[in-house]
Amino acid sequence: MGLSYRDYSPSEDVMRKLDLSRRRAAEVQTRDVKCPYCHRLIAIIPVDQTDLIFPKCQKCKFDGPLDPRYFRRMKAYRDYLAAGIGRSRSGKDSL
Repeated sequence: MGLSYRDYSPSEDVMRKLDLSRRRAAEVQTRDVKCPYCHRLIAIIPVDQTDLIFPKCQKCKFDGPLDPRYFRRMKAYRDYLAAGIGRSRSGKDSL
């Protein structure tokens, strides 16, 4: 029977690289990417990432490319409009 991942101990160099990666990752702001069909969380990416991602949804089995520039969160703007502040869809001021 071969070694499992629990029996393997990474070298000092690998452990140092993992520690540096964790420290750097703690400083990065991230955002959630949800499936365009079922809205399940499919990826967590850095805020400044603009490259294509190729996620697969575990729920509805969507498998395709997503451009994070087109799938950004608009929650704050939606909440802003729901509060009755700013312009409505008709273009008239709501105040």
